[in-house]
Amino acid sequence: MVTLEPLTNWNLDYAEDSCALSRNFGDAAAPTLLETRQYAPRAPYIATVLRKEPLASDMRPSLFFGPIDDVLSNGGSSLIELDEYRGVRAELPTTLGLSERSSFDIEDDPRDAGEAALEWLAIEGVFADKVQLATGSMHPALSAMRECQSQLVASWGFDPVEQTTLSAAAEMDYDDRWISRAMRRASRRDGPIGSAYLLFFADAEGDITACRALSPQYRSSGVDTFCEVAVEDGSVTQASNASGEPVGSFVVFGFFTGTVQR
Repeated sequence: MVTLEPLTNWNLDYAEDSCALSRNFGDAAAPTLLETRQYAPRAPYIATVLRKEPLASDMRPSLFFGPIDDVLSNGGSSLIELDEYRGVRAELPTTLGLSERSSFDIEDDPRDAGEAALEWLAIEGVFADKVQLATGSMHPALSAMRECQSQLVASWGFDPVEQTTLSAAAEMDYDDRWISRAMRRASRRDGPIGSAYLLFFADAEGDITACRALSPQYRSSGVDTFCEVAVEDGSVTQASNASGEPVGSFVVFGFFTGTVQR
C-alpha cells in the first residue's frame, strides 16, 4: 500500500453544470490527481484518479473511504489517459457509504460527524500498487460542495432551502407505463442503451417539464428520445415542502439496458 499525503488544499470548481472538488497528493514532480465531480444533488459523484504510474495488469477498480471500508465503486468505471497520466473514472454513490440518504438531505449532526470521521480514500485494482490518499476529514470539503450544489439548484429556479427540507421528495414511479415506452423508443434509436443518468425537472403536480442528460458523458440520440417522451407524457410523484404543500422539484434517474434503477 502506497500512502500519499496532500500537496495542495482542496479546490472547488463552481462550473455552470456541476461542482467539483480537486486536490493533488504525493510527489510534487509527479502528483497524483483526484477530482470528485457532482452534477446534481442526489446524483453519483464522478471520481477521477490519475497518476504517472503503471496500471494494474488486470484492472478491477474499487474505491472506498476509510475507516468505513465499504467498497463504494467496483463497477461503472472507465480507463482515463491524459498526456503522461493514466488512471480511472468511477461513480461513487451520493451517500458515500455514510447513510441510506444523500448528504444533501440528511440531518446535519450525524452527517457532519460521519464526514469528519473519514480519513482516507483507497484505490485498489487500478495501479500496480494499492494507493491510499490521506484526505483527512472530508467534512470541510463536502460542506463546501453542498454550498456549490445549493447554488446550482438555485440556478435551476428552485429554492435550495426548501429542497433540502422536503417532507416528500419527487420520485419515479417505476410501474408507470411511460418509462417502458420511453426505453423502447430510445432502444430503437440507439440500439442497446447501455447506462445513463438523466435530470428531470417537475412542477408541483409532478408533471415533467424538462429533461436532459445529467452530464456530457451520457448524451446520445437515445437519451434525447427518452427525454422527448418524458416531457410529452412523463410524470413523477409529487414533492411536498416542509408544510406538506406541493412544490416543484428535480429527480435524478439512472437507467440501464432493459432495466431501470434509481
